[in-house]
Amino acid sequence: MRETPSTRYHYADAAGVELVITRHVGPGVRAYPRHAHVCHWTLGAVCSGKLSVESGAGPRVLGRGGVFVLPPKMAHTLELAENTILAVLCVNMRAGWRTAAGSLADQARAMAANQPWDGQAVAAGLEHLLQRAALLDAQPIPAFAQGAEAGNQAMQPVAAVAEMLRQQPEFPVSLDAMAHMAGLSQWHFLRLFQRVTGLTPHAYQMDCRLRRLRALLRTDATAAEAALIAGFADQSHMQRIFKRHHAITPQQFRRASIRL
Repeated sequence: MRETPSTRYHYADAAGVELVITRHVGPGVRAYPRHAHVCHWTLGAVCSGKLSVESGAGPRVLGRGGVFVLPPKMAHTLELAENTILAVLCVNMRAGWRTAAGSLADQARAMAANQPWDGQAVAAGLEHLLQRAALLDAQPIPAFAQGAEAGNQAMQPVAAVAEMLRQQPEFPVSLDAMAHMAGLSQWHFLRLFQRVTGLTPHAYQMDCRLRRLRALLRTDATAAEAALIAGFADQSHMQRIFKRHHAITPQQFRRASIRL
C-alpha cells in the first residue's frame, strides 16, 4: 500500500495562496529552521497535538485549537511535537485570495476525510484558520515585526540589498560585496541586515532560493534543472538543503503539491 504523505501542499498560483497540512507522527519533534515568508502573511492552526513557535513576538506553545499569525518578513521557527497535525495558510493579499483560500480548505477537507488522518481535527483547524484569515485586511503589521525598520531611511541601502537577493537569489554574492553595495563595513551591514530581515544574509538568500526552487518543482523542470536555475551548487546540495528546511525531499514535495 502506498504510504500516506506526511505533508500536502494545496496551492492556487493566481491568487498567491498556499495551504499546507502537515502530520507529524514522530518519534521526537519535527523542527523547521529559522526562516521568513517575505511577501506572505502566515497563519497556523494546531489541529491536534502541540506546536512550539518562536518569532519576534517571543516563544509560544500552542495546543489543539491554537492559532498564530505572522506578518510578512517575520523570521520564525516551528517545532511539531509527536502526533501533531498543523494547518498553515500563506497569503499575499492578491485579489481573489479569500475565495481561493476557501476553495483550498474545501479541497484539503475532502482529502483529509479519505486519509487515515483525523479528518474532524483537520476540518476544525481549517475553520479556525479561515475565521482568523477573515480579519487579515484589518490586521496592522506589529511594530516588532522583522522588516519594520526597512522603511527607515538609514536602513534603505540594506533593504535594497535584501530585495536584490529576493529578486535574484540564484546569483552568489559575498558578504563583502553586499556590504560594499550598502556602503557599510561587513560587521555593520550584517548587524543591520539581521535587524531588517531577522536572518543572516546567507540564510535569507537560501530562503529565497528555496522559494524559487519550490516554484520550479511545480513545473515540468527536472530536479537537476530546478537546482541549477535556483542557484544550488548541484542536485545533491539542493536535496540536503530542501530536506533540512521542509522535512521531505524535493521529489516528495512535487508529489505532495496539489494545484487548485
